[in-house]
Amino acid sequence: MPPLLRLVRLERDGETCPEIEVEDLPKAHCLTLLRLGSQSCVAYCAGKVLYIYDYKKKVLRHRLTDHSANIVAIDARDISQVATLSADGTVKVWNASADSGVCIDVAEVGAPASYFLGYPYHVCMYDRRVLVSADQGVFLVELDRRGEA
Repeated sequence: MPPLLRLVRLERDGETCPEIEVEDLPKAHCLTLLRLGSQSCVAYCAGKVLYIYDYKKKVLRHRLTDHSANIVAIDARDISQVATLSADGTVKVWNASADSGVCIDVAEVGAPASYFLGYPYHVCMYDRRVLVSADQGVFLVELDRRGEA
């Protein structure tokens, strides 16, 4: 039996919001991270793969496979710019609102950052800066958008 995901929206101004049951997530039995995104989507990972799923339309929007190591953190506040951090220290920024779901930026955290201890790692993106946690602490990464000087 596949896992059942229940999304609950908090009340607004006394309005009761029904919970949404999501039971048809592809690869849900393998998921390691899940984040709510904008536009009725969830972003989740299974190993090296990032999935973007529209839970209202019940359709998989993207299956993004460009990481070479397992994804350890996601920032999906805005589905047009989803940031992922993999265990090899690679940060990727994805435009998941596009039809094809494309990687629009790549950065390497580099030494001395490592991801072996199994901490709950985090990635937080704001404009062209990304904060990432690692075994050694927190690092600030400046992004250089692809195609720009």
